[in-house]
Amino acid sequence: MPPNPSSAPPTTAATLEQTAILPQSKQFIAYQQHQTSPSFLRWRNSMSFFLYGPAKASEPPTSKSQAGLVASLMKPPPQSINDPENEGLSGRKAGLTETVGDEVSAGVNDLGDQAQRERCEKWTNIVVKDSPLLHFLIQNLKKSGCPFDPKLHFKCAPCDKSRAGGFSPEVGVVLCQNSLYDKKHVEETLAHELIHAYDHCTTRVDWTSCRQYACSEIRASSLSTECGALREFRRGNFGITKGHQACVKRRAILSVRQNPFCTRPGLAERVVEEVFDTCFQDTAPFDEIYP
Repeated sequence: MPPNPSSAPPTTAATLEQTAILPQSKQFIAYQQHQTSPSFLRWRNSMSFFLYGPAKASEPPTSKSQAGLVASLMKPPPQSINDPENEGLSGRKAGLTETVGDEVSAGVNDLGDQAQRERCEKWTNIVVKDSPLLHFLIQNLKKSGCPFDPKLHFKCAPCDKSRAGGFSPEVGVVLCQNSLYDKKHVEETLAHELIHAYDHCTTRVDWTSCRQYACSEIRASSLSTECGALREFRRGNFGITKGHQACVKRRAILSVRQNPFCTRPGLAERVVEEVFDTCFQDTAPFDEIYP
């Protein structure tokens, strides 16, 4: 079970110094103030937070916010969707290895848009109800002044087939209905995006900073269970020493590469290396890495 949130380790001075993430009062007003900062607005104008891959033009947006979200998703990601390493938050494959992924994607895409949406919503309702991991994250977002209502802030939508989901403070968490192949995949994707939401809520993150972006990606991949031993085995990554850390680092690098402020060759690898130890050890709001 998730640890008691009251005993979660505080963010250390070393963490703040090394990642340049400033402490933030856990009040919603601080969250709102940051949304008007120049760095936030530059980022929002460039892309939606953590959302990658084109949405289908045939799926009409249901609100003004979603209209902007769909428009932001129409630009294809810089990496090829056929790249077997294209699997992080910002390039998460529908499957686990290239072969399995193709098989799974074929099964998912046999359904029409409406059937995919209904299945996505059904699975989301089940995991939100039953998952102690998601309960814990949603509870801690509420305690931090950023309450998440799954009925309002979790949305299923069609995306590029290599994507599983994303987070935007203007919309919430988007699940890619045409890429999710089972309830466990939905749970992992929601957990990953909720870690980003928690970081956005509780720290004064500059999302244009490659170091801070990398830190949140490291935490999201580590704490969401997506780098568990079984997941890595099914991806074909066998016998890796410190396999969890290797998975987290690999996926964080892939995600940072897709940040338009971090495209310089070698930059993603460098910043992930620089902040990895500190950010990997920062397990808030957990006491330790969720098994």
